[in-house]
Amino acid sequence: MPTQSEGEEFLKFEIEPAGQPEPVDYNEELAATNALLDLCESEQFDPWGGSLHPADTKVTPWVALQLGCAAEFVASQGDLLKSFKIAALGVRIAIALKSPSRLYANLLTLSGVLLRSGRMEEAELRFSQILELPYPGGEREKASAHVSLGSIYKRKGKTREAIYHYERGLVRLRQGKLLSSAAYLATLKTYAYLYAETQDIAGLLHCSSQIDPGTASEGLGQLEFEKMSVDDALLLTSRLYSLQEPELADSLFKLWHSHHTGKEGPDE
Repeated sequence: MPTQSEGEEFLKFEIEPAGQPEPVDYNEELAATNALLDLCESEQFDPWGGSLHPADTKVTPWVALQLGCAAEFVASQGDLLKSFKIAALGVRIAIALKSPSRLYANLLTLSGVLLRSGRMEEAELRFSQILELPYPGGEREKASAHVSLGSIYKRKGKTREAIYHYERGLVRLRQGKLLSSAAYLATLKTYAYLYAETQDIAGLLHCSSQIDPGTASEGLGQLEFEKMSVDDALLLTSRLYSLQEPELADSLFKLWHSHHTGKEGPDE
């Protein structure tokens, strides 16, 4: 069972906060939030199906936000069972409100609580649900879910699945400008060794290009292009494009073409 610090691996990078809902009637919504938190104190309370009276008619997106924040705070204090109830209730209310933004956020909170609690299979299921939601938005949550699934698969020894999710998460973060360059490089360094384990040439070239750009060209020069089929070259080129490395992709294919035709590049 992972420790709490291991369970927090999916939060190792900082994402800029999105806009948050504001209360319509602060006092009323605060009272509703407190009433819901009181319900979660009971061992018998079922967050998925229990009665929400007297707060059931007063819930709003702001209340759902407060439940997500409360779940994370309670988890940080070590009460993971109570945190789970609050997080699950936050998801239930987001669904009832038909609020995609709160559903994405609260589902991510629930997934994180499950991960901290060592409930790996349930966490994996919830992170996957985030990626399957058909609603617009949720880019931050989807990126976090991908990175989290990468961590889960890495622990399971499923290295290629881990790499897939790490890459998809970081691509979303880069495209959405949700991660600073320094944070991106720090995150990339934490799993660069997985590319070596799987002999993923494109991944290693990508890491070289981002972490120490001067070594990427050296890496290209060490490839055995004479033993590389056209299918291999095209696969590597495609992988580099997916990793947002177009210059490396073009250079690789030109080098392959030169080795096999004696020309510097493909015919125009």
